[in-house]
Amino acid sequence: AMVGMPRRMKVRPALTEDGAPPTLIPPPPDGASLMSSDDASWADGAGIAVDGLRLSDVIARQEREIDFLKLDVEGAEYGVVRECIRAGVLSRVREAAIEYHRTPTEPGGPDALAAMLRGSGFDVDVAGGISGADGIIRARRTS
Repeated sequence: AMVGMPRRMKVRPALTEDGAPPTLIPPPPDGASLMSSDDASWADGAGIAVDGLRLSDVIARQEREIDFLKLDVEGAEYGVVRECIRAGVLSRVREAAIEYHRTPTEPGGPDALAAMLRGSGFDVDVAGGISGADGIIRARRTS
């Protein structure tokens, strides 16, 4: 590093509905997964505290409209989208691709997520994935 130049620090927060810092639980040590969870019953071992961040805060800080938003947050997409709607920032997004995951905490699943987006002024297409437990929602602003 050059003398007098500030070091750039990488910030890797987790997007959450309320911006609160979650504790991520690493997978079992079988080496077969790179996933983490915020469900303490999911795996043994100590959790890793990470910073939390609301997507609405990120969108609100942008100087221009967002042409394309890709969201892949492993089950947190329902709360993240809900919070963006509450904050009124989705009007700044022209098009989005959102990976969805079926989860017991969101019984409405992708249909509920699609309805939220339609209610916010998007045309929505839902495509299921191979497993049936996940897929992609494409949303394009109609106005």
